[in-house]
Amino acid sequence: MPEFHARVDREPFEAALDALNGAVPDATEYQQLATISLVDPLAERLAGMDPFSLAYRDAATRLYLDLRGRADERHEPDRDEKSGLGIPGHRWRDISPWSFRNPAFVAEFLFSWGHIMRLLDLPPNSDADVLQYGSGSGQLLLFLARLGIRTHAADVDEASLALVRAQADAMALDVETERARSWVRGSGSSASTGSSSSRPSTMPSDFLPLLARLHDRLKPGGRLILCGEPVVEGAAPSIPYPWEPRLDALAVLCIRRFGWMELGFSRSFLVEAFRRTGWHLEMHPLAICGRAHAFVATSIIGRSISGATPMAGTRTTGPINGRAAGAPNCPFPISPGRSISAST
Repeated sequence: MPEFHARVDREPFEAALDALNGAVPDATEYQQLATISLVDPLAERLAGMDPFSLAYRDAATRLYLDLRGRADERHEPDRDEKSGLGIPGHRWRDISPWSFRNPAFVAEFLFSWGHIMRLLDLPPNSDADVLQYGSGSGQLLLFLARLGIRTHAADVDEASLALVRAQADAMALDVETERARSWVRGSGSSASTGSSSSRPSTMPSDFLPLLARLHDRLKPGGRLILCGEPVVEGAAPSIPYPWEPRLDALAVLCIRRFGWMELGFSRSFLVEAFRRTGWHLEMHPLAICGRAHAFVATSIIGRSISGATPMAGTRTTGPINGRAAGAPNCPFPISPGRSISAST
């Protein structure tokens, strides 16, 4: 995979997207699109704004709508986070990531899932609950269910949940599913011992309140694991600001084609966002694959600190630690829970 990342103006950027002719990118195209980012005037303005302000949130929304090409149509999760897919003819081979037919590419996902399993830190024969937000094709949960772990899938997309159920039924496994508009709403199961997320796809205005609400889904001693997230150290071509819809061609393709809210984060913003909402965050890199870098968050609600300026509607507590995520040989396209392949 090339390490070079090009920042280009609108015309060559659009040419790269048009070259697909409406087709689904293969693994090579997928990786190439992740190395091309749009130069957008609004990005420079955002880089100097307070990322926790309402003005920043409004500008982030405007950029998303501009990238989408429908400035008069707001993001609606029930509509815009759907995959639009059904159960494929071959439910094992024609789903993400296997449908890319690329062993090296699939290996990145296997590294990510393996890293999550290790970070769950569960003993043999565990009867823990694991809840995955943005479960996509459900591959991680199916691995965990085969270990006897109680697994729960939460996704805004009913088609993805149906695919998880179809696979679980065929394997005689018990995987509970929950459709939730913003990952933490809905009837669902009780709080989880472990919770993993492969992409917290939400409206920009919901991000911090979402983190605050996640405390209610964890059992005492539980942990939240983020893996495969687009988190960068400082400004990067696709994420030249604290947080925002990403500017790489792969993200913009998904925003336009499906409406997905493809967010990226700077490490410093992510650390501060978790701190303001009562989480202790630690970075767990995996040297062999940048996609598999992970963050583990544990609740510290009830332990007070000083010097924090909370965002309206959030809670502030606790110290936080964080390190940079990302590696040049593993760019940050769509993470393991979501894919733009023909079958997710």
